[in-house]
Amino acid sequence: VDSRHLKESIERAEFSLNLELWFGEQTTGNVLSLASTRTLQLNFHPGRGLHYHLPVLFDYFHLAAVSVGIHASLVALHQPYIK
Repeated sequence: VDSRHLKESIERAEFSLNLELWFGEQTTGNVLSLASTRTLQLNFHPGRGLHYHLPVLFDYFHLAAVSVGIHASLVALHQPYIK
């Protein structure tokens, strides 16, 4: 991160969110297996923050979809204290 250009460095940063769909049989108790995954690319802007609300369809085989809401904002940015 270039400390002289923090805003540009944060805008260039790549943020992603991995969503996983897990499956478990009612008869086997709490044994789960990973059924599907999705990766969302998120665009964060230091001044506007990050605001997403979107449906995520895992795949046609499982016919599973979720509605995801993600909100984030930058509240403080401090340089590390170095002696």
